[in-house]
Amino acid sequence: MEKIRLRGNYLGNHSMSNMNSSKFSLLSLAIIGGLMVSTTLLGAVVGSFLTLGNDSPSIDLEPLKLHAASAARGKSISLATGWIDESVEGIYILDHMTGNLQCWVLSPKTGKISGVYTANVNVGLETDVAGEKDYVMSTGSFVFSGGSSGARVPARSVVYVAEGNSGNVAAFGLQYDKATIRRGGGVDNGTLELIGKAPARGAGVTRDQ
Repeated sequence: MEKIRLRGNYLGNHSMSNMNSSKFSLLSLAIIGGLMVSTTLLGAVVGSFLTLGNDSPSIDLEPLKLHAASAARGKSISLATGWIDESVEGIYILDHMTGNLQCWVLSPKTGKISGVYTANVNVGLETDVAGEKDYVMSTGSFVFSGGSSGARVPARSVVYVAEGNSGNVAAFGLQYDKATIRRGGGVDNGTLELIGKAPARGAGVTRDQ
């Protein structure tokens, strides 16, 4: 009887172990199955979101209003653009052979040249007349406070010219007749005035008087 009771206890314990193992297996399968279902659902949601994102209309942003000047340099001529006023741009032309600098301004009404302004940069740069020059030119926007002379007002850009052999840099500006430019009935002729100069290889800056 004792042996039977021990056998019964052994069988009972063995059955309980099997049941517990079965429950653990079922629980494991349930967890794994749940994770698989969750992963599938998550993938479906993400896929739907990406699909909707691709089909959704793009957001229209207001175009940025940029006023960008440009410059180009050839072997014997350089070009650069600069703003004359808020809606009119001028083109600066530097002849490397002579040092002559011009600014042409188009009339917004006629589309024809209505302003021509000139200077010789060698005077401002104090370079030797003879010999090949190593010029580079660029423009910068600048709003002058005052500086008007009668009907003539300062342009909103300055042109900078440097010469590599001398190492000198000079800045030029102009005043123009706004009415003539707007009207476009004639040509406003003027000069590109020297604003300042400085040696790029030195420390001093000389303001033109």
